[in-house]
Amino acid sequence: MNEPVIPQLMIFARWPRLGKVKTRLAATVGDNRALDCYLALLSAVTRQLRPFRPEIWWDAEPEPQGAELSTQQLELLSALSAGLGERVQEGDNLGERMRKALSQAVREAGAGIIVGSDCPAVTVEHIRHVIEQLRIHDVVLIPSDDGGYVLIGSRVDLPQAFDHARWGTGHALEDTVQALSNAGLSIGYLPELWDVDTWGDWERWQRTCPSASEGD
Repeated sequence: MNEPVIPQLMIFARWPRLGKVKTRLAATVGDNRALDCYLALLSAVTRQLRPFRPEIWWDAEPEPQGAELSTQQLELLSALSAGLGERVQEGDNLGERMRKALSQAVREAGAGIIVGSDCPAVTVEHIRHVIEQLRIHDVVLIPSDDGGYVLIGSRVDLPQAFDHARWGTGHALEDTVQALSNAGLSIGYLPELWDVDTWGDWERWQRTCPSASEGD
């Protein structure tokens, strides 16, 4: 019997810039607090998934010297990425960037998994279940409760039609599933989770997730 493939785990993240991260949350608490929340989320996700040695895939070339970050924030950023690979996403939209990253992971490791940096509900156990599902499905998704998804794993190259999903809307999951189905790919699902976009989501994380007390 063949050994199971261990996918490359990738955390898709925005390089932390004041006013550019967690903008919906910032509408309630302001840009500075939103940046602190974003770094706490990224730190929590990275820490709890570290057993799988994730890579951090930034949306832009890191600029630690020019960033509008405090010394404490820079120290946190350095600590969370210590010992982990870092790469930069390529593509003109989120779907293209994910497709290219997953294709690279398929070439290098046989499969890839992408988790968002604001998805603290994803645990090591979820990753283990995704790996098992990838033994029988081409693609595995964990839907979110807002019509998107918090994780996608793949052992095959994805179709370009995947690039045209309506990202940031309640149709992202629907559009992705349609593109994958049209390409003849088999899809597995894990139970729905949630991510942190609003202050209500942040409070939910503080109430329900063990990682919250360590991340804020």
